[in-house]
Amino acid sequence: MPMIRVAALGFLAERPMHAYEMYQLALKRGEDRVVNVSPGSLYRAVYALEDRGYAAEFETFRRGPRPERTTFEITQAGREAYERELQHMVELPAEEYPEYILAISGMHALAADVVHEAVARRNRHLTAEIEAIDEATREADERGVPEMYVLHRQFRRHMICAEMDWNGQLLARLDARDIPWHDDRSPEERARNGPASPHVGTRSGRRRMAAGDASGRRFRSDNVPVPPPGETAVARGTLDRASHERRVSGVAIVEDTRERQAEPAGATRESTEELEERAQREAEARAWLGSAARTQLPEPTN
Repeated sequence: MPMIRVAALGFLAERPMHAYEMYQLALKRGEDRVVNVSPGSLYRAVYALEDRGYAAEFETFRRGPRPERTTFEITQAGREAYERELQHMVELPAEEYPEYILAISGMHALAADVVHEAVARRNRHLTAEIEAIDEATREADERGVPEMYVLHRQFRRHMICAEMDWNGQLLARLDARDIPWHDDRSPEERARNGPASPHVGTRSGRRRMAAGDASGRRFRSDNVPVPPPGETAVARGTLDRASHERRVSGVAIVEDTRERQAEPAGATRESTEELEERAQREAEARAWLGSAARTQLPEPTN
């Protein structure tokens, strides 16, 4: 489920509200730093949730000369989907693509003194962010906000401090000329081996996680979760349902470089977001099936 819909479900789980109220609340709480929100994205998310039976109209009202607004409430199916999605996100680490890691993987293209200056400036920005988090935390304490509602701020602060610590070590090593800032390899060797991938090291992390994963789910080095025995049937079902949905709607999701086919007359055009979500479900299902085939996991006999 797209993160903007998870956020919208979270707001509706508190009380019925309209999309613009969600946006104002996100800004007030600083949750726009957690998920990228806008009035338009929240309106689209709420209507998408309504289409799926996760939200329903609560009331429509008008105040003064303002436009008419409709508030929505979460349904029982929506509450169950929200709790299921939260548990999934907490349990399984997502493959994220932080901008800074990409920058670190390419900073060898810059002069060492340029890197030093940029990292030092970054730490100053991060210091200001920590101060803002601390101020928001103090305000929450003064208003008696229970700690469970601000755990994300604690986590964010911890992550910033860890990054600043690493940055500080890098600055110290650059000052000490401890990192050779040149590549003495021959052009042939560079072409053959290249620089290290920014994702090197993820395999061992996944193996450590797999060893302690109580769910029994194992991970491979290609970033694809390997389903426990029997879950391949679920993946096959996902592909079958997606194929059926495409035939019914008359909308083709065309893979690779082929262009998307035109819909037949009278077909209902799906939004780009819905097409992307369906394509993602299919891709995940194919990945699970391919991973199961590579590891030759046995299916249950009963």
